Amino acid sequence: MCAPAGTPTALIERLHREVSAVQELPEIRKQLDNDGATVLRMTPAQFGAYMAADMEKWGRVVKAASIKANRAPINRSLPPSHAAPPRSRWRSATRSPC
Repeated sequence: MCAPAGTPTALIERLHREVSAVQELPEIRKQLDNDGATVLRMTPAQFGAYMAADMEKWGRVVKAASIKANRAPINRSLPPSHAAPPRSRWRSATRSPC
């Protein structure tokens, strides 16, 4: 979980405590296991260091491979037959739980 830069430390610590407590609930652990999720238990400081190292690592990969962001504009001239279906139909078609 991330928070905007400048978020008060007290709030970060509280979020960490609350989220950690929820992750320990048996029904949440079961759902995470069913989803194949792995919970990484870290303090906020450890997470910050992890994210900084990860950004550094992947930044080197992107630079070495000369990867560029695709900033192509959205093609709004597609005919209606190519447009995404209305959200309510899409949800039912994919059986989304949302």
